[in-house]
Amino acid sequence: APAPPTPPAGAWLKGTVFSVDSGDTLTLVGPPRAGGPPLKKTVTLANLSAPRLVRAGRLGGRATVLGGARSRDPIPLDLSSHLLLPSIGRRDGSTPDEPHAFAAREFLRRLAAGKAATFRVEGAADGGRARGAVVLEPGAVDAALEVVRAGYAKV
Repeated sequence: APAPPTPPAGAWLKGTVFSVDSGDTLTLVGPPRAGGPPLKKTVTLANLSAPRLVRAGRLGGRATVLGGARSRDPIPLDLSSHLLLPSIGRRDGSTPDEPHAFAAREFLRRLAAGKAATFRVEGAADGGRARGAVVLEPGAVDAALEVVRAGYAKV
């Protein structure tokens, strides 16, 4: 399938906030496309910095739930590739979350998750993500301004 056309640099695009990765990074999803899933774009809010969360990792392990054929029979589950839990630093304590990182992410998640948004990519950020601006609807709320106003990020 041919790649979708690339919008001009600095063009405003429409999407919905799919997830919030940290206090300054959101993943947006576009409208459905013919012949494929909607496009996703991870955008780090430009010109600000929020505390960093340690990346969560996949946890291996097995669990048992009740609910087999006789509703009390145990069913073993392998969760090694399906469970992604929040991390609170590495287990050895060598790289903990920065102070207030979880609160910053939760603030932005409550503000933006599931909302319609207009966004513009302004350049590249670390890790291959896009750096740009995100304006939330309704009310044309600038996500970066609100995070800074709440004290969870610095310019």
